[in-house]
Amino acid sequence: PYLDMYWLDASERNGVVSLYGKVRVLIDKKQHGKKGDEQGNFVYQSCCVTIPNNERNLFVLPRLLPSSENAEGDEEDESTQERHPIGDVYAEIGSVLRPSCIPNVKGAEWKAKPVTRSYAFEDPSIPRGECQYLKVVYDGKYPVPDRNVCVNGGKT
Repeated sequence: PYLDMYWLDASERNGVVSLYGKVRVLIDKKQHGKKGDEQGNFVYQSCCVTIPNNERNLFVLPRLLPSSENAEGDEEDESTQERHPIGDVYAEIGSVLRPSCIPNVKGAEWKAKPVTRSYAFEDPSIPRGECQYLKVVYDGKYPVPDRNVCVNGGKT
């Protein structure tokens, strides 16, 4: 089943996404008089659709390893520099998520795996080509990591 909806806004709280918008509804002309669109058959009513049981997906880009300058004194191109190993990133993200986001209780789990992705948005500090990221997945009812960690990153 589907719903034709003109989407206006969205919000998320504890893993439940709410979409706000308008839907076209058939009217009974006898009850509503001459109200309706150009055909006289429909009106638009406000609508809220909730989508429960969502997962959070984080894509973590490992930091570049510190490198020494080469013989000419030029810095290496970022695309040729090595990044921290995914295993180190996995260990660090685990310490970030538990217990600040995901409680240490049975059933509160998170998963991660290395994936290759290409970044296509406007942030120039993120490499454009294909890179290996750590994809982290956990239940949407748990909060996102602290903004400082998301903006400034961690050690690895």
